[in-house]
Amino acid sequence: MRVLLLERDGATRDWLCGVIRARGHVVTACGDVPEGWEAFQTAFHPLVILDWAPPAGPGLCRRIRGAPEGWRPVVLASGLSDHPGELEAAVRAGADDYLPKPADAGSLEARLAVAEGQVRQRDERARLASELERTTRALRESEERRKGQALDSVPDSASRTAP
Repeated sequence: MRVLLLERDGATRDWLCGVIRARGHVVTACGDVPEGWEAFQTAFHPLVILDWAPPAGPGLCRRIRGAPEGWRPVVLASGLSDHPGELEAAVRAGADDYLPKPADAGSLEARLAVAEGQVRQRDERARLASELERTTRALRESEERRKGQALDSVPDSASRTAP
């Protein structure tokens, strides 16, 4: 899975990349918001991990959620506070989960496992929505053809009014 990582601190970014890659993921690591936004627009990343330092993290999260496919990626916010209010603020801004820093490998692994499950659910939701759209379109086309055939089979004399 492709993971977009926005982390301003180089050492933390390197450590996070190592743990994420060890789980078999491909990481696009960014050090600032413009770089992160460009990476988001360039390729789909099912998982986005954001350094939650205001205004960068919350701002980028809102931009992602406002994009046409912004509902799709799972957003994991990572911040220096373990206060419940920080989790609430992250969720209100559009994040799906919150990882307090500094994080140990076990906590990060657990949050990644949860995020991977959410990604699988969203992928399935997108697949089903696409399938439903195709089926609905085919049904409408079939109904239109049936209506056209029914009109073609009506004799001309039946469409005339009696004298």
